[in-house]
Order: sequence, then C-alpha cells, then structure tokens
Amino acid sequence: MLYKKLEKAKNVVNAKTVEEFDFWLATIPISIQNNITISLVAKRLNAKITEAKALLEYAEKEKILESHYIVVCPNHKCKAVINNNVS
Repeated sequence: MLYKKLEKAKNVVNAKTVEEFDFWLATIPISIQNNITISLVAKRLNAKITEAKALLEYAEKEKILESHYIVVCPNHKCKAVINNNVS
C-alpha cells in the first residue's frame, strides 16, 4: 500500500479494489489529477459506482483527496463551467 491510510478502507470496499485504487492514485497522470470523479474511478477500477463513491469519500475523510464542486451550464449545447475564482 502506498497510501497507508487506505488500509482501513478494506472494511468498506473489498481488499482487491482498495489495492487497485491505491495503485491508481499513486500513478494517476498529472493531466487528470484535478478531475477525479466517481464515474472515472468506477470505470478505471471496473468497480460499482457505490464502491467508487465509498472510496472517494473515505479518501477525502482521511485527507488524501479533497472535494471541489463545479457548476456547469445546463444547456446541452453550452455546458460551460461557471468559474467563481474571480480576481
């Protein structure tokens, strides 16, 4: 385990999925480090959405990851991200 704090996540999700998540987090490309989603984790680990959500929530609780939310325009043609980081 590269992230020792994830060891206890084996009580929440099966051990194999936790090991795969641990390795994936340690080797994730820089280009997607700021855009980790539940669906991405589920797809990469071939896991259920509920397992991916539990892993991400656990990682946030243990301060391995932190959550950020974005607002996206609901217009299917637009999909612009509304940025609140105004200088």
